[in-house]
Amino acid sequence: MNKNDQNITRMESIHERSHLKNKFLFPIIFVLISILQFYGLFIFNKPDHFAPDSTGYHALAVNILKYGVYNSSINTKDNIDYEPHFIREPGYPLFLAGVYGVCSMVGDVSHISSDGYDLNAKKLLDEKREVRAVQYIQFFLMVMSVLFFYQTLQAIHISAVNKIVSVASLLFVPFIQMSINILREPLITFLLALFAYLLALYLKKGDHLYLWCAVLLIALASLTWQVMIVFTILVFIAMLLRKETFLKAIVCSVFYGVLFIAIMMPWLLKVYAYYPDIRILKSGGTSLTHEVMTTNSAIYEAKYYGRMSSEDISNFEHTEYYPLSSREVFDRSFNGWYNNIADSIRAEIGSTNLMHYKFVAYRMTTRLKNLLFHKNWWPVLKYKFWDPRNNTLLKFILYGISALLAILFPLGIIKLSKQQIVFFMPYILYGALFMIIGSESRRFVPIIPFMLFCSVNLIRKYKNNG
Repeated sequence: MNKNDQNITRMESIHERSHLKNKFLFPIIFVLISILQFYGLFIFNKPDHFAPDSTGYHALAVNILKYGVYNSSINTKDNIDYEPHFIREPGYPLFLAGVYGVCSMVGDVSHISSDGYDLNAKKLLDEKREVRAVQYIQFFLMVMSVLFFYQTLQAIHISAVNKIVSVASLLFVPFIQMSINILREPLITFLLALFAYLLALYLKKGDHLYLWCAVLLIALASLTWQVMIVFTILVFIAMLLRKETFLKAIVCSVFYGVLFIAIMMPWLLKVYAYYPDIRILKSGGTSLTHEVMTTNSAIYEAKYYGRMSSEDISNFEHTEYYPLSSREVFDRSFNGWYNNIADSIRAEIGSTNLMHYKFVAYRMTTRLKNLLFHKNWWPVLKYKFWDPRNNTLLKFILYGISALLAILFPLGIIKLSKQQIVFFMPYILYGALFMIIGSESRRFVPIIPFMLFCSVNLIRKYKNNG
């Protein structure tokens, strides 16, 4: 072998070692960060935050598991309330009941006792094995959602920033901390990420198997959150973008619709058997009807104009909604009671079209702030080596990161290419949808990886052009 051949062989060996290093470096970093975040959330902090909504989900899951009853009453063997309560979609309670069922094999699963929860502090005072198990699984789902987002970027050949965005998503505490909440957002985050990945694969390869799986996922998401039903339109749009004929897209949509309805049907039939009125379909079978939401909007409009206090709203909700059976809520929704209440509230405050639009603009601005600015850095702020009395600088830094993301994300969306807009349709639709119906910042957690991608991609483009 001459000298040139030796040099070529040496260069090939160096290139091969570099390729192997790059191939395994990202998975190692990804796993290490996941372990560190797990340690920070569950070992270092021992999370005890438990939202009021979480108590309802927990009670529902326990009742499903132990008594086969779909309500959130604190049931016991001697006092079982068999009246179903359809305020919640079944997806997340059934997910919890499945995890609790496994936990029940090694110990008792029970309701939260009256002295086991601090409502004012929103804290669970007694640690529950089944709750901790759900938190661990949800952490895994959040990590997997980042991996599916990474795979989506890979599928559309965005390799320049995919690793950076994935690592940033894991490090962004307002995203990963969602796993400790007994709320449906972690499950929705996972389902949305997998749905987006399958849709991207279909757009890339044209295999309808991916669409079958995507429809299955969006049906499960709809059973978890009724508003996710609107995502079914993306399947039809994807077929048209893939240059399927309009007739073929219609025919395929019929078959996909059959699958979707078949998955939804057991739940809808259960609700219909309880309250035989086709109008239950408008709200996906839940008693959180559009009429209830209309009244809710009117109440908060009255608060905005100083005609109702937070206490007034709480009193109304705890007398005219929460204590009622689902049958009573459906009755009031469909006989015009809630709409009449909404009209009377608006008449009392003298709401004109201009006043109403001003209130709508206020709510949209608030939702935009919740979409853009994520400030749930509490796991970092609670670390034991920080003095909680002197963390102003730390808060300034962390909130500064959130503010920077809030500025870069809208600019990054503007810079997306047409191809990227097509492949990120699920995330764009989700953000737009919850700008209309959303509320707390946690509603927007599922699109944080997309927000980070838009921001990092914007910086990369600016750097390349500069």
